Amino acid sequence: MLTDALGTAKSLPASPALQALFGAGTSAATVNANYAAVLARIGALAITFDLTKPLPVQMMDGVWMQITNSTATTATAQVLDAGWQQVYLDSRSGTIALAGSLMHELGVAYAGLLDFEGSSSLSGAQALAASDPASAAISAMNYVLALYPLLELPSPPPAPGAIAVPAGAMQLNFYQAVDGSALPGTAPLVQFPVTAPPLGYGRLAMFGESGAQMSALHAYDTYQGQDLWPYSPPIVNGPVDATPVVTGNTVWFCTGQGNLVSVDMTNPDTPGVQSVLTFMNAASQSKVTATLLGSDGATLYAVSSMGVHALTLGSQPAVKWSASTGTDFSACGAALAGGLPLAAAGSTLYGFKADGSSWTLVRPAAVTLLASPGSGQALLNGQGDSFDVVDTATKAVAANVVPPGISGIDFSKVLLVGDRLVVPARSGQLAVYAWTFIDLPGTWWQCWTVTLPQPLSATPTLWGTTLMVQDSAGNLSAFDLYTGARRWQQTGTTTASATLGASAMVNEADAALYPQGNFAGAPALVSALPSPLPAVASAMPGPSGSYALPSASGTTGGEIYLPSATLALSPAPTAIAGWGPDQVGALLTQQSLPYNGVTTRAWVRAATINGLGTWFVRDSVNAVFGPNVAMIDFNGSSLPLASSVTAVVAVGGNGSPVPAGVQTALAMSGSTAQDTFQLYPGDLDFTERVNISAATLAQAQAALGTIVRNRGMTTPNVPGILAQLVELKFGIYPYPFQASGSSDVGPKGAPIAWTPAQITAGQITGTRTDTGQSATIAWADASSNPGWIKFDWIFSNPAQQIVMNTSNVLDPTWQDLVGNITTMDGAQDAFLQEIYLDTRQESLVASLYAAIGADLRAYYLAQLALEVKKFGTPGKAKYNLGKVAKRLYNLTRMSGRLLDAVYLQSLFSAPIALVYQIWSRIKGVGEAATETSIPVAQISAQTQALLTALQAQQGLDATARQQVATDLQAIITALAANPLPSNFDALIDNCQRDCLTWVNSVFNAMLRANAGLQAYIDSLVAQSVTAGEVARSHPRIYEGPDDWS
Repeated sequence: MLTDALGTAKSLPASPALQALFGAGTSAATVNANYAAVLARIGALAITFDLTKPLPVQMMDGVWMQITNSTATTATAQVLDAGWQQVYLDSRSGTIALAGSLMHELGVAYAGLLDFEGSSSLSGAQALAASDPASAAISAMNYVLALYPLLELPSPPPAPGAIAVPAGAMQLNFYQAVDGSALPGTAPLVQFPVTAPPLGYGRLAMFGESGAQMSALHAYDTYQGQDLWPYSPPIVNGPVDATPVVTGNTVWFCTGQGNLVSVDMTNPDTPGVQSVLTFMNAASQSKVTATLLGSDGATLYAVSSMGVHALTLGSQPAVKWSASTGTDFSACGAALAGGLPLAAAGSTLYGFKADGSSWTLVRPAAVTLLASPGSGQALLNGQGDSFDVVDTATKAVAANVVPPGISGIDFSKVLLVGDRLVVPARSGQLAVYAWTFIDLPGTWWQCWTVTLPQPLSATPTLWGTTLMVQDSAGNLSAFDLYTGARRWQQTGTTTASATLGASAMVNEADAALYPQGNFAGAPALVSALPSPLPAVASAMPGPSGSYALPSASGTTGGEIYLPSATLALSPAPTAIAGWGPDQVGALLTQQSLPYNGVTTRAWVRAATINGLGTWFVRDSVNAVFGPNVAMIDFNGSSLPLASSVTAVVAVGGNGSPVPAGVQTALAMSGSTAQDTFQLYPGDLDFTERVNISAATLAQAQAALGTIVRNRGMTTPNVPGILAQLVELKFGIYPYPFQASGSSDVGPKGAPIAWTPAQITAGQITGTRTDTGQSATIAWADASSNPGWIKFDWIFSNPAQQIVMNTSNVLDPTWQDLVGNITTMDGAQDAFLQEIYLDTRQESLVASLYAAIGADLRAYYLAQLALEVKKFGTPGKAKYNLGKVAKRLYNLTRMSGRLLDAVYLQSLFSAPIALVYQIWSRIKGVGEAATETSIPVAQISAQTQALLTALQAQQGLDATARQQVATDLQAIITALAANPLPSNFDALIDNCQRDCLTWVNSVFNAMLRANAGLQAYIDSLVAQSVTAGEVARSHPRIYEGPDDWS
């Protein structure tokens, strides 16, 4: 027995796995010394387990193994190297198994740590239900994932993968995905070819044959080079033309004769095979060409030449519904959008609803490409060399995109993976595009292109970051998905037939979730993601250097599933040798910046755990709650100031209550939500969820328009606070427009800016600058297309000598009578940065997160990356390294560059951050003096307070400090005049310019001192996408990110 707690480790068996993890060689002393170092770096974790007894380990794919950690055999090491890349959680039995390139070494060696029933006084179900992230029950998983980043160990090698390739009609060969070398053995077929990619089931390739009358099922072990069932393979009636699906330890096949076949893989060597359901009366020539596991994890959609069939899985499978049974859907693939099936027949796209009813969309030509890039979207071949994106809510084409630099696209072989679109041409050209499609048509750019000797013979296959393709001459080639670098090539290895899917790849449709226990009175889910650090990223779906992005899709009994996508990010400095907390501390010390090694390691440990997914945390002391990734940076010091203005900013506050059927949840955002280290906030930003229940979208839009207008016309009356609305963004300019009396032109598609007088009038009069004609924008027009909604106020708190900007960005949603929730502003806000101020709103936030917020991390990171380019390009008018640093912090923290995040925290706590605060606050001073009725004495007091704080900072450059002090004194003098002098605006501009020049100079030196971070900034600035494309493609970040200052 071994007690895993700080200081109590005695000895470890000298197994190959432990030696590989904790030290080279065979010395047990070395192994134990390194293991003790692990404990010392991580801290106490009281879990007792037995490394010597056999332990049952159940993988996601359902294979049970008996693992014995023995020093007398290498069997354990062989199992560890088997390349399982899944995490399985069974809340009924309480067992968890870790696997993957990192975790397959840890997950078996520490199998006892993961066997709650064997190592805890709680039952498995109790331990999971009590899975507070700080408790041992959940920390067992977090502990393992935290090992590599905390110790700065080198990245483990990727797990083995294999690609299955037909060699003639009756045999499959297997090749290593990592280098293209042939694996031993082949998979001889009984009598019929294989027409669908195998299911990657751990190291097994599971597939069926396409025989007209009967077919054999196979489970091919790619590592041992043999079929598990070589002598008596299971025989089923009819062809198997679709990749099987897996739930728990059951694999499900559908045959062309309409049979649902279950294969119990509890013991893979002797599977339990039975035909459990007949769902269609099909002729021998019929086919089921796609099997899709629904978002509930319990429904299988069989897409066939005789319609679409919804089958309920489980112990007693049943037909839920059959639809369009006279339609042949076998000529094109199928996809899930919003958890429901999409299929195509000829030139008609069919979308099926939960009850089996359907809608159709007639296309101009036959559908040959059908994929789903996001919830509620379908990607299809358009006219010519273009792609159409169909919005399944409106049943219409929402965008048409022509990818640059390619012609003659072979749409039948296009591959969509995460935010990368792999596009082959019939000429042999292969191009890869990056596509951010949160706001259609999205932003497209070509990442790389290559021309092969022959066109592709099959759809490409992806393993990690390796893109494998087969041309019609039988050559296999592998490229880096993100750079296009050729990794290997095998010539003449195959016949000119379809390449099958990788047999040992991670199944991209499956990952695991932790039940969090109860949140807001209802069970909630926590996604069990990998740490986004490159050192552990390959432990789950997603390439090294990427973040695996989950989207919760439901449960089946105790088993939980979710689809995943990936977002590519640049390699993190944690992959650089010698880059650890101590090195960060030394670098910060060189820059005269604060550093505390103890708190740094504690924060990195917490951030690693919180990087596993998103869940909500309640701070009972401060009576607030928020997403875990935000709460680790919040200590409550900003709450008194925020609470003083909540009645000013909340749409339901201060005399303008929201009507029945409207729920709101107000939250702090921006710098004030990171008050642990953001010591000098420039303004005070809020966001507010507004959920409107209504029978129709039009009714919800009308209600939203009323709420927003009432709030805009209400003068806040809060004791001790003076506030005045400066501007409201509401609606989208339908054409370029210049309001009467204004010199500003609002571009088409930008948010409409309303003054308080225009809100009261309910309209804006002006001129269409594209035609020169007079035009009027009515409030009702804005209500029908609200776009990005933002209130901007100036408020004064005389007691604290504060005059500053405050804002509230609304995130409106419509909830129909059935309970479906839809965004109303054309975009979705991620649940990653906000601190909610009323714990009574937990239930609302939880339901909104489940409906719209669970899959937005990648989009949030993509927006931040584009913002770094926007503000970080030298020579541009918007060049502002203060904004760059603040966006970089959220980007590094949420993409796994945790040590860089620590470095940036110190920048925000340094004296130079006060200068950036002055730059922001002085803008509010200027607006307060010229656009509000706030008394001049209060405005002058704020300016004097800024000057006093600056003069007290002795650690700043004396010359630059004197220049800004002179600017502030000039503003104070001007405020004393009545009326304000004509050069007052110029004085404000001069002060802001001098502050920003100073900040840019100091931040540039500090950022460049961190070579890895500067290289990351340079890579983001060098992105080919332009600021204009970002603005046109992402309405929410047209001006919105300025509010993240």
